[in-house]
Amino acid sequence: MRSRYIYNPQGELIYAIERGVVTCDKRDCEVDPGYMVMPDIQPYQNMVNGGIITSRSKHREFLKQHNLVEIGNEKQKSVADLRKTGVKESLVASMQRAKEQYGTRHVEKAISETLNRAYELRRR
Repeated sequence: MRSRYIYNPQGELIYAIERGVVTCDKRDCEVDPGYMVMPDIQPYQNMVNGGIITSRSKHREFLKQHNLVEIGNEKQKSVADLRKTGVKESLVASMQRAKEQYGTRHVEKAISETLNRAYELRRR
């Protein structure tokens, strides 16, 4: 009689039959991994005042106390549509006024001022 072997994707033997006798059967054996416990963070020295942070709770407290945000964990703010805010119309009007009053050299200054105003509006 022919021998038969079954392996899992990691290459471990799961089931084996040799000369008609089952020599290995791990198909129904479930290994209980137990509870998965996430370890606490390793202590580190913060960059604000040089103090040592020893736990996650102290880390969160430190971030709140100093108004800091972890990179990659911040919430994304939606970008305002230019048509809804009126920035595009304001920019065009500022460019036309600057061109009429000062010539083309001062158009860049008007654009810069309008973009700064738009940035301030979006931050609010």
